[in-house]
Amino acid sequence: MKHIKFLIIPAILALTGCSFDFSIHFPEISIGGSSYSYSAGSAAQYSQEGAVSKVEVKDKLSMRQIAANTGMDYLPNEGEVNLLVLPIELQGYPFSSYFRTDLEHALNGTAEDTGYWESLSSFYEKTSFGKVHLHFEIADTYVSELSPRSALTSYKTGEGSDNGGYFVESALDAYNAKHDTLKFDSDNNGWIDGIVAVYSCPDFQKMTAGFDDDGYFWAYTYWLVDDPVVGAPTGNLYFWLSYDFIYEAVRTPRVDAHTLIHETGHMFGLDDYYPSPDAEFDPVGGLDMMSHNILDHDCYSKMALGWVDPYVVTGEAEITLNPSNVNGDCILVPALDKDGNVVYNGSAFDEYMLVEFYTPDGLNAMDARNRYPGRTLGYTQPGVKIFHVDARVMRFNADRSGRKINQTYVENIAEIPSDRRNYYEVGATNCSKEVACADSSFSLIHLMEAGGRNTFASGGLADNGTLFKRGDSFSMTRYGMNFFPKKSVFNSGANFPYTITVKELSATSATISITKA
Repeated sequence: MKHIKFLIIPAILALTGCSFDFSIHFPEISIGGSSYSYSAGSAAQYSQEGAVSKVEVKDKLSMRQIAANTGMDYLPNEGEVNLLVLPIELQGYPFSSYFRTDLEHALNGTAEDTGYWESLSSFYEKTSFGKVHLHFEIADTYVSELSPRSALTSYKTGEGSDNGGYFVESALDAYNAKHDTLKFDSDNNGWIDGIVAVYSCPDFQKMTAGFDDDGYFWAYTYWLVDDPVVGAPTGNLYFWLSYDFIYEAVRTPRVDAHTLIHETGHMFGLDDYYPSPDAEFDPVGGLDMMSHNILDHDCYSKMALGWVDPYVVTGEAEITLNPSNVNGDCILVPALDKDGNVVYNGSAFDEYMLVEFYTPDGLNAMDARNRYPGRTLGYTQPGVKIFHVDARVMRFNADRSGRKINQTYVENIAEIPSDRRNYYEVGATNCSKEVACADSSFSLIHLMEAGGRNTFASGGLADNGTLFKRGDSFSMTRYGMNFFPKKSVFNSGANFPYTITVKELSATSATISITKA
């Protein structure tokens, strides 16, 4: 895999191929934005056939609120957000004369400026449907006294690593000596919203074999967890990557933002959707921005960030969808309890089936037409994606070693934003299952395969045949045994008595029928 797993528990960072001890403390914090609220009766009725409501998730529980009391700040998911960029030059590896121009285009440019695809800011402008506007200020280059080899000796010793933290702190101190950081704290919580740390040496795969086997010089997201200072924001959330990632698929003056986009997904709070390096099972089949860092974000990711409001089906219905990359159309179908009551808490953070209509255009077009280095080609045909999502939130504590204990699912998610006694996270994960809060057999997001065989479980990747086409259908009767850990029911034990059928499909729309057995 190309990208390293980001922090998912308070005391241990689970990385691709290695683990890092991390001592964290939990400062007093203030999270900006709307508090959680949900009223089923307030959902606007949608004029399709059947039991369908349009539920707004934007002001519901957020990724930032879930992680807030662990000290793991995430980017604000709406409005104007300024991020600080710290170029870090290591001895023996000076930046090129064109580097700052190329970096500016990769971060802030238009699609035309990149000469290739999208910049980081233009991608998120489009994928969020104009809800978040990212701006990047590139600081003066910080010239370190250390070479890459001396950095490894000093800051990656034994099983420990600072994950680039020394360099981020040093470059930030140099910036603070001449500038204030107030403009980088849009939510006024005392932390800089986000830092992009770009180092000048190549990533470890491009260095001499054996130089950095643990991947210190790679691309990953982490936290400094300095005490917040309102009015003089300090550093916390950052991602660390080599300059060479912006040339992964192209060469100057063209630039490539794929890796930047994936890491920014982590900065918003999204997990990796690919497996740990010792596992074969990629539950989304690789073809997703948070898996193989290609194509657009899926609708679960956009729901979790408040950019998409689903059609929620609580009975039989028929709905015609636009392409999900056009306006975020998707259908959420909850399960039923043993008494036939709908099991759904009104947010993205629950267990359900999620349906979206994919087309190979918009933000999908580049990776559907051109094979990204080291990846398979994106879907080239329109079709329907049907996901099983288990994004239920778990409450837990940690012992002195940082090991998670007392994990329980949260029944009332409204308690999370104001609770400072416990830690919270989405329980299931596709990656680093060995440290998941939930049962390790549970996946956060699992793409159903139209052929009915779970080929992803044995290392298979998605292709056009994965997508559901006209006449294809999903039901627990057909898919439960091979795709669900509990075989005939959801992970929660709830029942899913519906059949989801693609009734009509064209290049511009898909009509979905939901019927009850």
